[in-house]
Amino acid sequence: MVNVLPNPRLLPETGWSTELGIKQGYKFGKWRGFADLALFNQDINNMMEFTFGVFNPVTYMPFQPTDTVIPVFAFQSQNYGDVRITGADLSASIAGKVGNYMIMGMVGYTYTYPVPKFGADTTASSLSPILKYRNRHSIKADIGVETKRITFGANIIWRSAMENVDRLFCDERDPATVNLTDIAFYQFFSQTILPGYWNYRIENAKKNYFNIDLRFGFNFNKYLSANFIVKNLLNAEYVGRPGDMHAPRRYEILISAHF
Repeated sequence: MVNVLPNPRLLPETGWSTELGIKQGYKFGKWRGFADLALFNQDINNMMEFTFGVFNPVTYMPFQPTDTVIPVFAFQSQNYGDVRITGADLSASIAGKVGNYMIMGMVGYTYTYPVPKFGADTTASSLSPILKYRNRHSIKADIGVETKRITFGANIIWRSAMENVDRLFCDERDPATVNLTDIAFYQFFSQTILPGYWNYRIENAKKNYFNIDLRFGFNFNKYLSANFIVKNLLNAEYVGRPGDMHAPRRYEILISAHF
């Protein structure tokens, strides 16, 4: 069982964001599409995040050696501090006909640089400045082919490696540059709370994520259609947050009726 404790000292988030973009349509014969470029910046004050730790179950404060109650391991929403997220988003799409086939395609790339404004995060697993559980780069693409009765499509996803997680779950710093007692403590804590994650993170920390989803559809008439969907075609193993293992390859059948 995982405990989640309230935090009576929690402050609300405030912030502002701005975005500058340009969108341009284009046409090549029977092919049409658009390109879109956007630059964005977001400043968040008192950003909130769930933090795992050892707490006093009466005061909801971090446990102290002088406390006379039994401590509990729990998640608690806390004010992380002020952060800034800057980045860019580029996307393009195109659609056109080849004979009786309607072909549509879309590709998008997003770059984000989410960092704390107060300096290095002493709770992060590595020395990277990137906020925990974030990916700097991501690419999404989709292609679809349609006829009067048959549809086919593929969705492609790529994400760069997640650079930081909570240090309580894995300490990725160079052992030669830090106190080995600290690493031993974090490793013991991680193996007690989330067995196996430490080794998994060490082995996979620098791996990018790539996968494909497929879809096949058939329209029986204007009222009834069926779709066969393959999710996670490559059966890729991916963990977003510790303990959050994404689903393996799976098959879905969707029947739709319109009246």
